[in-house]
Amino acid sequence: MRRIDVLVAGAGLAGLTCAFELSTLGFNVLLLESREVVGGRTSSWIQDGMPVESGLHRVLGFYRAFPDLLRKAGIELNSIVYWEDEVEIRLPDHRGAAVLGAAPLYRPFETFVGALNLFQVLSPVDLLSLPGFLAGGLLEYFSNPLNLDQSSVTAKARAYGVTENAIRNLLVPLTSGLYFLPPERYSSYAFFGVLGPYLPWIYTVRVGAFLGGMTEVMAGPLAAAIRRNGGEVRTGVPVEQLLFENGRVTGVQAEMNGSTLLMS
Repeated sequence: MRRIDVLVAGAGLAGLTCAFELSTLGFNVLLLESREVVGGRTSSWIQDGMPVESGLHRVLGFYRAFPDLLRKAGIELNSIVYWEDEVEIRLPDHRGAAVLGAAPLYRPFETFVGALNLFQVLSPVDLLSLPGFLAGGLLEYFSNPLNLDQSSVTAKARAYGVTENAIRNLLVPLTSGLYFLPPERYSSYAFFGVLGPYLPWIYTVRVGAFLGGMTEVMAGPLAAAIRRNGGEVRTGVPVEQLLFENGRVTGVQAEMNGSTLLMS
Protein backbone atom coordinates (compact mmCIF):
# COMPACT_ATOMS: atom_id res chain seq x y z
CA MET A 1 0.00 0.00 0.00
CA ARG A 2 1.34 3.42 -0.97
CA ARG A 3 1.93 5.70 1.98
CA ILE A 4 0.32 9.15 1.72
CA ASP A 5 1.80 11.91 3.83
CA VAL A 6 -0.66 14.63 2.80
CA LEU A 7 -4.06 14.53 1.12
CA VAL A 8 -5.20 17.79 -0.47
CA ALA A 9 -8.88 18.25 -1.35
CA GLY A 10 -9.53 20.59 -4.26
CA ALA A 11 -7.29 21.36 -7.23
CA GLY A 12 -7.90 25.07 -7.49
CA LEU A 13 -4.90 27.36 -7.47
CA ALA A 14 -4.58 27.08 -3.67
CA GLY A 15 -4.76 23.28 -3.70
CA LEU A 16 -2.35 22.99 -6.61
CA THR A 17 0.09 25.33 -4.87
CA CYS A 18 -0.13 23.42 -1.59
CA ALA A 19 0.35 20.04 -3.28
CA PHE A 20 3.23 21.29 -5.41
CA GLU A 21 5.12 22.92 -2.54
CA LEU A 22 4.73 19.84 -0.33
CA SER A 23 5.73 17.44 -3.11
CA THR A 24 8.80 19.61 -3.76
CA LEU A 25 9.76 19.08 -0.10
CA GLY A 26 9.57 15.33 -0.58
CA PHE A 27 6.14 14.58 0.89
CA ASN A 28 3.98 11.92 -0.76
CA VAL A 29 0.96 13.98 -1.79
CA LEU A 30 -2.43 12.94 -3.13
CA LEU A 31 -4.51 15.76 -4.66
CA LEU A 32 -8.22 15.08 -5.22
CA GLU A 33 -10.48 17.21 -7.45
CA SER A 34 -14.23 16.68 -7.82
CA ARG A 35 -14.38 18.00 -11.37
CA GLU A 36 -12.78 16.43 -14.42
CA VAL A 37 -10.37 19.34 -14.85
CA VAL A 38 -7.95 21.00 -12.47
CA GLY A 39 -7.95 24.73 -11.86
CA GLY A 40 -11.06 25.45 -9.79
CA ARG A 41 -12.08 29.05 -10.42
CA THR A 42 -9.12 29.35 -12.76
CA SER A 43 -10.09 26.41 -14.94
CA SER A 44 -11.00 25.93 -18.59
CA TRP A 45 -12.54 23.00 -20.43
CA ILE A 46 -14.30 21.84 -23.59
CA GLN A 47 -18.08 21.57 -23.40
CA ASP A 48 -20.19 20.46 -26.36
CA GLY A 49 -17.22 21.09 -28.59
CA MET A 50 -16.77 24.67 -27.38
CA PRO A 51 -13.89 26.01 -25.25
CA VAL A 52 -15.21 27.36 -21.94
CA GLU A 53 -13.42 29.58 -19.41
CA SER A 54 -14.35 29.93 -15.74
CA GLY A 55 -13.73 33.65 -16.12
CA LEU A 56 -11.30 36.28 -17.33
CA HIS A 57 -8.31 36.50 -14.99
CA ARG A 58 -5.58 39.11 -14.78
CA VAL A 59 -2.00 39.08 -13.55
CA LEU A 60 -0.47 42.23 -12.05
CA GLY A 61 3.20 42.89 -12.61
CA PHE A 62 4.03 43.49 -8.96
CA TYR A 63 2.97 39.98 -7.90
CA ARG A 64 5.86 38.11 -6.27
CA ALA A 65 4.64 34.72 -5.01
CA PHE A 66 2.77 33.75 -8.18
CA PRO A 67 5.71 34.12 -10.61
CA ASP A 68 7.97 32.37 -8.10
CA LEU A 69 5.54 29.44 -7.91
CA LEU A 70 5.39 29.11 -11.69
CA ARG A 71 9.16 29.36 -12.03
CA LYS A 72 9.69 26.57 -9.49
CA ALA A 73 7.25 24.44 -11.47
CA GLY A 74 9.16 25.06 -14.71
CA ILE A 75 6.61 27.52 -16.13
CA GLU A 76 7.81 30.87 -17.46
CA LEU A 77 5.25 33.59 -16.72
CA ASN A 78 6.02 35.58 -19.85
CA SER A 79 5.30 32.53 -21.99
CA ILE A 80 1.71 32.23 -20.74
CA VAL A 81 0.79 35.90 -20.23
CA TYR A 82 0.33 38.81 -22.62
CA TRP A 83 1.19 42.12 -20.97
CA GLU A 84 -1.33 44.86 -21.70
CA ASP A 85 0.81 47.90 -20.99
CA GLU A 86 -1.88 50.45 -21.68
CA VAL A 87 -5.46 50.97 -20.56
CA GLU A 88 -8.04 52.77 -22.66
CA ILE A 89 -10.99 54.55 -21.08
CA ARG A 90 -13.95 55.22 -23.36
CA LEU A 91 -16.92 57.17 -22.05
CA PRO A 92 -20.51 56.22 -22.90
CA ASP A 93 -21.30 59.71 -24.19
CA HIS A 94 -18.51 59.41 -26.78
CA ARG A 95 -16.78 62.57 -25.55
CA GLY A 96 -13.45 60.96 -26.15
CA ALA A 97 -11.05 58.34 -24.90
CA ALA A 98 -8.03 58.35 -22.66
CA VAL A 99 -5.21 55.91 -23.35
CA LEU A 100 -3.25 55.49 -20.13
CA GLY A 101 0.17 53.93 -19.86
CA ALA A 102 0.18 51.20 -17.22
CA ALA A 103 3.81 50.09 -17.01
CA PRO A 104 6.10 52.75 -15.47
CA LEU A 105 9.10 50.42 -15.25
CA TYR A 106 8.75 48.86 -18.69
CA ARG A 107 7.33 51.79 -20.68
CA PRO A 108 8.10 54.93 -18.69
CA PHE A 109 7.63 57.43 -21.53
CA GLU A 110 4.27 55.98 -22.59
CA THR A 111 3.15 55.90 -18.96
CA PHE A 112 4.04 59.57 -18.47
CA VAL A 113 2.29 60.63 -21.67
CA GLY A 114 -0.68 58.47 -20.76
CA ALA A 115 -1.06 60.29 -17.46
CA LEU A 116 -1.49 63.53 -19.42
CA ASN A 117 -4.30 61.88 -21.37
CA LEU A 118 -6.38 61.87 -18.20
CA PHE A 119 -7.20 65.50 -18.98
CA GLN A 120 -9.37 64.20 -21.81
CA VAL A 121 -11.82 62.75 -19.30
CA LEU A 122 -11.02 64.60 -16.04
CA SER A 123 -10.68 68.25 -15.11
CA PRO A 124 -7.83 69.54 -12.92
CA VAL A 125 -10.28 69.67 -10.00
CA ASP A 126 -11.20 66.01 -10.59
CA LEU A 127 -7.54 65.00 -10.61
CA LEU A 128 -6.76 66.94 -7.43
CA SER A 129 -9.55 65.09 -5.63
CA LEU A 130 -7.84 61.69 -6.12
CA PRO A 131 -4.54 61.80 -4.11
CA GLY A 132 -6.32 62.24 -0.76
CA PHE A 133 -8.51 59.22 -1.45
CA LEU A 134 -5.54 57.03 -2.43
CA ALA A 135 -3.32 58.14 0.47
CA GLY A 136 -6.13 58.01 3.04
CA GLY A 137 -7.37 54.62 1.85
CA LEU A 138 -3.90 53.12 2.02
CA LEU A 139 -3.38 54.54 5.51
CA GLU A 140 -6.64 52.92 6.61
CA TYR A 141 -5.61 49.66 4.99
CA PHE A 142 -2.61 49.41 7.30
CA SER A 143 -4.14 51.00 10.42
CA ASN A 144 -7.82 49.95 10.42
CA PRO A 145 -8.60 47.41 7.69
CA LEU A 146 -11.86 46.24 9.29
CA ASN A 147 -13.28 49.74 9.12
CA LEU A 148 -12.17 50.01 5.50
CA ASP A 149 -14.16 46.85 4.76
CA GLN A 150 -17.38 48.52 5.90
CA SER A 151 -17.48 50.92 2.96
CA SER A 152 -17.74 50.40 -0.77
CA VAL A 153 -15.12 51.95 -3.03
CA THR A 154 -17.65 54.57 -4.13
CA ALA A 155 -18.64 55.46 -0.56
CA LYS A 156 -15.02 55.73 0.54
CA ALA A 157 -14.13 57.87 -2.48
CA ARG A 158 -16.97 60.27 -1.67
CA ALA A 159 -15.92 60.37 1.98
CA TYR A 160 -12.48 61.59 0.87
CA GLY A 161 -13.96 64.20 -1.46
CA VAL A 162 -13.46 62.55 -4.84
CA THR A 163 -15.63 64.34 -7.38
CA GLU A 164 -18.57 62.59 -9.00
CA ASN A 165 -16.98 63.14 -12.39
CA ALA A 166 -13.78 61.36 -11.27
CA ILE A 167 -15.80 58.48 -9.86
CA ARG A 168 -17.82 58.14 -13.05
CA ASN A 169 -15.02 58.65 -15.57
CA LEU A 170 -12.10 56.95 -13.80
CA LEU A 171 -13.05 54.68 -10.89
CA VAL A 172 -16.03 53.07 -12.60
CA PRO A 173 -14.21 52.05 -15.81
CA LEU A 174 -10.98 51.02 -14.03
CA THR A 175 -12.63 48.94 -11.31
CA SER A 176 -15.13 47.42 -13.71
CA GLY A 177 -12.28 46.44 -16.03
CA LEU A 178 -10.09 44.92 -13.31
CA TYR A 179 -12.65 43.50 -10.87
CA PHE A 180 -15.66 43.10 -13.20
CA LEU A 181 -17.82 44.96 -10.70
CA PRO A 182 -18.75 48.64 -10.40
CA PRO A 183 -17.08 50.34 -7.40
CA GLU A 184 -20.31 50.50 -5.37
CA ARG A 185 -20.55 46.69 -5.40
CA TYR A 186 -17.44 45.72 -3.43
CA SER A 187 -15.56 46.91 -0.38
CA SER A 188 -12.80 49.45 -0.39
CA TYR A 189 -10.67 46.93 1.53
CA ALA A 190 -10.64 44.71 -1.56
CA PHE A 191 -9.65 47.71 -3.68
CA PHE A 192 -6.77 48.84 -1.47
CA GLY A 193 -5.81 45.24 -0.68
CA VAL A 194 -4.47 44.99 -4.22
CA LEU A 195 -2.22 48.02 -3.72
CA GLY A 196 -1.23 48.00 -0.05
CA PRO A 197 0.93 44.84 0.20
CA TYR A 198 2.83 45.78 -2.95
CA LEU A 199 3.66 49.43 -2.32
CA PRO A 200 7.45 48.80 -2.38
CA TRP A 201 7.07 47.34 -5.88
CA ILE A 202 4.28 49.55 -7.21
CA TYR A 203 6.59 50.86 -9.93
CA THR A 204 6.56 47.37 -11.48
CA VAL A 205 2.79 47.45 -12.01
CA ARG A 206 1.45 46.19 -15.32
CA VAL A 207 -1.59 44.15 -16.32
CA GLY A 208 -1.37 40.74 -17.99
CA ALA A 209 -3.93 38.43 -19.59
CA PHE A 210 -3.44 34.70 -20.03
CA LEU A 211 -2.58 33.37 -23.47
CA GLY A 212 -5.14 30.59 -23.57
CA GLY A 213 -7.31 28.52 -21.28
CA MET A 214 -5.95 28.59 -17.75
CA THR A 215 -6.13 24.83 -17.26
CA GLU A 216 -4.01 24.42 -20.39
CA VAL A 217 -1.43 27.13 -19.72
CA MET A 218 -1.27 27.20 -15.90
CA ALA A 219 -3.29 24.69 -13.82
CA GLY A 220 -2.49 21.66 -16.00
CA PRO A 221 1.27 22.35 -16.01
CA LEU A 222 1.17 22.77 -12.22
CA ALA A 223 -0.52 19.37 -11.90
CA ALA A 224 2.14 17.90 -14.19
CA ALA A 225 4.86 19.35 -11.95
CA ILE A 226 3.24 17.68 -8.93
CA ARG A 227 3.34 14.35 -10.74
CA ARG A 228 6.99 14.87 -11.67
CA ASN A 229 7.70 15.33 -7.97
CA GLY A 230 6.14 11.94 -7.26
CA GLY A 231 2.73 13.24 -6.21
CA GLU A 232 -0.60 12.00 -7.51
CA VAL A 233 -3.45 14.10 -8.94
CA ARG A 234 -6.87 12.52 -9.37
CA THR A 235 -9.83 14.29 -11.01
CA GLY A 236 -13.48 13.30 -10.87
CA VAL A 237 -13.17 12.34 -7.19
CA PRO A 238 -15.54 14.37 -4.99
CA VAL A 239 -14.57 14.51 -1.31
CA GLU A 240 -17.74 14.04 0.75
CA GLN A 241 -16.46 14.50 4.27
CA LEU A 242 -13.44 14.48 6.53
CA LEU A 243 -12.79 11.50 8.78
CA PHE A 244 -11.84 12.10 12.42
CA GLU A 245 -10.35 9.97 15.15
CA ASN A 246 -9.64 11.26 18.65
CA GLY A 247 -10.19 14.82 17.47
CA ARG A 248 -7.71 14.53 14.60
CA VAL A 249 -8.35 14.40 10.86
CA THR A 250 -7.34 10.91 9.72
CA GLY A 251 -8.63 10.81 6.13
CA VAL A 252 -11.52 11.57 3.82
CA GLN A 253 -14.59 9.87 2.43
CA ALA A 254 -14.65 10.27 -1.34
CA GLU A 255 -16.65 9.03 -4.31
CA MET A 256 -14.86 7.42 -7.26
CA ASN A 257 -16.47 5.39 -10.06
CA GLY A 258 -19.65 5.11 -8.04
CA SER A 259 -17.91 3.65 -5.01
CA THR A 260 -17.20 5.18 -1.62
CA LEU A 261 -13.52 5.31 -0.74
CA LEU A 262 -12.05 5.80 2.69
CA MET A 263 -8.61 7.34 2.34
CA SER A 264 -6.31 7.86 5.27
